[in-house]
Amino acid sequence: MSESRARVGVLGLGAIGLPIALRLAEAGFDLAVHDADPDRVSRVADASSGAAAVLSCATLCVVTPDETGLLDLLGRDVETGEVQTVVLISTVVPQKAREVAEVLSRRGVALVEAPVSGGPEKARAGELTVLVGGDPAPARAVIDALAETVHPLGEIGAASAVKLANQLVLFSALGALHEGLALAAAHGVSEDAVLAVLRGSTGDTWAGRHLTFFDDLTRSYDDARADAAGRPWRKDLAEFVQAARDADIDAGIAAAVAGLAGDRIEAHAHDGGNA
Repeated sequence: MSESRARVGVLGLGAIGLPIALRLAEAGFDLAVHDADPDRVSRVADASSGAAAVLSCATLCVVTPDETGLLDLLGRDVETGEVQTVVLISTVVPQKAREVAEVLSRRGVALVEAPVSGGPEKARAGELTVLVGGDPAPARAVIDALAETVHPLGEIGAASAVKLANQLVLFSALGALHEGLALAAAHGVSEDAVLAVLRGSTGDTWAGRHLTFFDDLTRSYDDARADAAGRPWRKDLAEFVQAARDADIDAGIAAAVAGLAGDRIEAHAHDGGNA
């Protein structure tokens, strides 16, 4: 079997997992997928499906909200089937990534830590930024199919730490943006006018240039009836706070943002972009 026809499993077909699966199928991999939602599974044509199917793959990409989806799949006895390499794309606490690596290592399975940034469109186009912890060699073909940019960052745990740092900066900016828009609106200034000013000023941010991205993402979570606590503007920020505690560093800003940003992000989407 050629490398491009290697058998790859994808666990989790959410906002990022589904476009990743579609991208890997388009890149020529022999794909298996597993998700609790049969509608999502049906959108990956010609892929085998189910827990047994993904465990029959040499490489398993994990795109669940955190590491628990993988551990639940493997079960109490950590039966890994034919899996030789796990690519952990999920955003997790660094210590959890290291714990998963240890569990898998005892079963002879390698972990490649590979959280991503870029969103669903870049995932579908194979233009993600991939952060790598550990040795990427066992998953090089998969990473190359998904990535426009790859950042090797060190040992397992390092990539998760940098991903959480990215999420803190992103959601801090987004939460502040919504407060700024509310203040401007109170003085009769439209959202479009504020965003136009910011794009040419020192307050310019990726969040401000892609504000509708978060509105659409919120609605997709709503449609999927996703738990509020599991959405990235809450889950990832809570994980940052946990990781900071593990590292004995202050996370006062992250704690404040974690308590406020999610409600503002979702209110903006629910109010049709006029919060």
